[in-house]
Amino acid sequence: PFTQSAVPALLDGLDPHGDPVWTDHPDNLFSLLAGSHHLVVSESLTKLCGFEACSGDPQPPPDATGDGGDGGGGPRTEWAALLGDVGRLWRDRVAPGGGGPSAAFDDFAEELADPAAAAAAAANGEVTEIPESQALDGFFASSLATQPKRLTAFLDALRPTDDPFFAFLHLVLPHQPWFSREDGTRYRTPGEYEGPDVDTPWRARVTRQRHLLQASYADRLVGAVLDRLRASGEYEDTLVVVVSDHGASFVPGESIRSLDDDNLDEIAYAPLLIKAPGQAQGAVDEANLLSVDVVPTVADLLGTEPGWEVDGVSARDRDAIAARRGRKYVYSYTDAFSYEFLGIERFDDDDTWAAVLAGRFPPAGPGGGAGALAGLYARRPGAALIGRTADDVFGPGDTDALVRELDELESPTTDELLAEVIGVVPAAPGGTEVLVAVNGTIVGTSPLFDDARARRQFVVLLPDDALRPTRNEVRIALLDPGSGAVTELDLAGTD
Repeated sequence: PFTQSAVPALLDGLDPHGDPVWTDHPDNLFSLLAGSHHLVVSESLTKLCGFEACSGDPQPPPDATGDGGDGGGGPRTEWAALLGDVGRLWRDRVAPGGGGPSAAFDDFAEELADPAAAAAAAANGEVTEIPESQALDGFFASSLATQPKRLTAFLDALRPTDDPFFAFLHLVLPHQPWFSREDGTRYRTPGEYEGPDVDTPWRARVTRQRHLLQASYADRLVGAVLDRLRASGEYEDTLVVVVSDHGASFVPGESIRSLDDDNLDEIAYAPLLIKAPGQAQGAVDEANLLSVDVVPTVADLLGTEPGWEVDGVSARDRDAIAARRGRKYVYSYTDAFSYEFLGIERFDDDDTWAAVLAGRFPPAGPGGGAGALAGLYARRPGAALIGRTADDVFGPGDTDALVRELDELESPTTDELLAEVIGVVPAAPGGTEVLVAVNGTIVGTSPLFDDARARRQFVVLLPDDALRPTRNEVRIALLDPGSGAVTELDLAGTD
């Protein structure tokens, strides 16, 4: 369930193997369509497009003005086949060995340029790619700040054309780190980022909500691509596939990515959305599909076949899907860094699917503001007080609270505003809740919880309109759920 194994499976229809580079996956959707389609390719963390032209900014099809053009030959031309042969020859006889995944990954562009050049130059298709291929660095899979720019470059290449095209975009969204609002506005959190925090039930819940906010942003970007296709008149005849490469777990105390029995349902499943050419109405299909089914499904919908042996089947092959019954499997690894293969986890979809949506709180609501966080605070004792004025609710009190980066909350010094209020109330009695008010309005609530770092902690995720970029008033109170009493805290800042 990691990108370096999951994305190649989505693009070649084969179970995970090798490194996420073209020499290990010469047969894939790029080589399948290169002979007949203009390719606009923007990869992240993989190098599966084997053409020398896979560098520089993406270019629109040569016939982007709509003057016509035959679009080339069939979906699997001799040149595309030759490209696959070159890849296999390079992998088997020329490619240096012993470098390990990171070496092959880092040196890929230089290693591949010469053997691919002859086939790429002669192929009817032309591949372009936005030059970004970053190794995993800590918890950052790729720079979040680069994603909008990459999308803009990709959209610029989607212009009206009579030529067939295959456009591929892999954005590292809504992948961690989760620092985007629904509209793409960046924020930060107090302290130094140390990765997603799911150590306790409430921290796991807040972390999941941050994921949902960034997923809402990813939805907007998908909408931007669809809007461009509609504006160019290409939408109706275009096959559109939106897919994620893996899931993430928010089970408290469990790994966010490494598999075990408690988080299998959250990690092993990923969304797959398909709009076929000419399709006007949507439908929900609960067929038991796998990542390796994407390539044969795409080929089937385009009226062709992959041209190599695949491990998946077309989603339209109902007999093959039925014969699979509920059988599923996922390749398990230690983590994204040591990346040691642990084995194949086999499970029954009939037993697991019910847990995928069970107990989930609603995603981010529309329109931003407090409504976007309604699911997070639903069923909390203080939820009914959100939106009320602090003066009407807070009573006097004399208990102290320490708040991380309180000065930054009150007087922001950067464009990226804080999105969380984090602190401790050391003397608070057990079972109490914290209410946070910003600029006179109660905006969130949190239970007090303990972990290895501190006792009586709280964390409140702020709505996007809570903080002003200049001056803010932050007030915090304790709520006794039993009596309903609300007493204001005396605040002091801490790093």
